[in-house]
Amino acid sequence: MEFIHNNRLGIGVAVLVVLGAALYWGLDKREEANAASDDIAAPSLPELDKDAITSLEITRPDHETIRLEKSGDSWRMTAPVEADADQSAVSTALDKLAGLEVKGVAASNPTNHERLEVDAAHGIHVVARAGEGDPLDIVIGAFRGGNSMVLPSGQDVVLSVEGSIKYAFDKDAKDFRDRRIVDVAPTDVVDVQFQSPEGSFHFLKTGSDWTPAEGQEEIERFGSSKVQSAVGTFARMRGVDFAAADVDAAAAGISETSPTVTFTVRHTAETPDGGTAPAPTEETISLRLGNATPGNDQQFYVQRLGNPLIFVVSRFLADRMHPDASKFQNPEPGSEPASAMTQAPAGMPGMPGMPGMPGMPGMPGAMPGMPGGGMGGGQIPPELMQQIQRQLQQQAAQRGGMH
Repeated sequence: MEFIHNNRLGIGVAVLVVLGAALYWGLDKREEANAASDDIAAPSLPELDKDAITSLEITRPDHETIRLEKSGDSWRMTAPVEADADQSAVSTALDKLAGLEVKGVAASNPTNHERLEVDAAHGIHVVARAGEGDPLDIVIGAFRGGNSMVLPSGQDVVLSVEGSIKYAFDKDAKDFRDRRIVDVAPTDVVDVQFQSPEGSFHFLKTGSDWTPAEGQEEIERFGSSKVQSAVGTFARMRGVDFAAADVDAAAAGISETSPTVTFTVRHTAETPDGGTAPAPTEETISLRLGNATPGNDQQFYVQRLGNPLIFVVSRFLADRMHPDASKFQNPEPGSEPASAMTQAPAGMPGMPGMPGMPGMPGMPGAMPGMPGGGMGGGQIPPELMQQIQRQLQQQAAQRGGMH
């Protein structure tokens, strides 16, 4: 029995030794495969001047290629549709490409491509051209340890590039399109009218205040700031998307009887040195509200008269286009809403007035789990933070004039 016991013990020890050796060998090989070897030279990337870039192609897995081309000083989208581009979104992408700084080699074995997300199933293929020179042709992958994984097309060696860049390209086509419906200074709006089943309202601006126009039915506890809030919303109106190509005005439920907002913008030209100020010019803008989009009652169609595009906007914006009289009233003195207004702190999270992170008024500078403070000290990838900031900025634009 003792012989059998000792034999089993010996076999067990031998098995452990073999498993340990195999594990060590596997880890060693994995480390060898993943390590940035000093013997492997990092492939060079073409250096591009941002202002010299003339075209940009972005292909995400399972998405159509987005093509952007420079036209004069601005950019246009040429695929998957012909449209004006969002100049800010393009500029951000170009900044990332012009500022690429290779820190070293992240991996040299193609077996690591999937893990680093530079394979065909995960990577974002980007091609940027500047004149007749060599294009920058790369696949952008994961964000690891403060750096982005980048694979020069046609090569095996994955580069480690400083900072986060993926967020600037990981966008739908609509996010590279110009979604401005109206873009005028709210202070330049001098007349606004609402027509809808909820009522007809007409207000004029006198100085810095709004007053009901002649013939407008009296509104109890009329609040000039309520009108200015609505004007601020429409003056900087942005869509969240565009109607499908086969949706025309009729299909969107847009007609002459649709809820309509019409406002007059008075543009004052600058006075030339030593000259006489040109007379102000006026522009009339009309917006018509259509039906909710199919399958989503939180989004609605909107069209600006004179523009063939049909936009999709949030329910918040849609609701502001067909107000009733209560939307222009101040709360009754002593009521709960009135008390809340007088007791509200100077700034609320997500609203202007509260010190916040750079570029994002109303967001706290440090929160638990976010870079820069809080408990836990975890780091949210910069591309995710950028997407959050972008969404908050869009919401702020849609809520223009609420504060």
